[in-house]
Amino acid sequence: MQRNRATDNISFSCTGLVVPGDEFSSVRGNRGVNDGKWHHTVGVYDGNKLYLYVDGELDVSAPATGSMDRNGWEVLIGDNAERPGRFWNGLIDDVRIYNYALTAEQIREVMAGGGPGLEQKSLSEEGGQKE
Repeated sequence: MQRNRATDNISFSCTGLVVPGDEFSSVRGNRGVNDGKWHHTVGVYDGNKLYLYVDGELDVSAPATGSMDRNGWEVLIGDNAERPGRFWNGLIDDVRIYNYALTAEQIREVMAGGGPGLEQKSLSEEGGQKE
């Protein structure tokens, strides 16, 4: 996920996929996010489509096929290990990576501060003691 070139929009790319009409296997958002406000952005690939959500709402989607490529580059949040210097100029908070495609409802739950992966464990489940 990155800023779409010199625009104020986000793009979501998955190398290894085929997105008809896009040489970079991307969907390019329509909603501007360079307005000095916090925005919640989510990219999803469900095996059939790429989706880009901004602030809990679907911004853009496109048919996609294939498997995401794996490579040896480090995963960086806010920069690009393969092309250094392409850093995000802003604040980033609450980054999550799932190994399955979230639904639109789950994305809204995450945006509201909950969602999958945040189930609370009791202290006894974590090896501590409850008082």
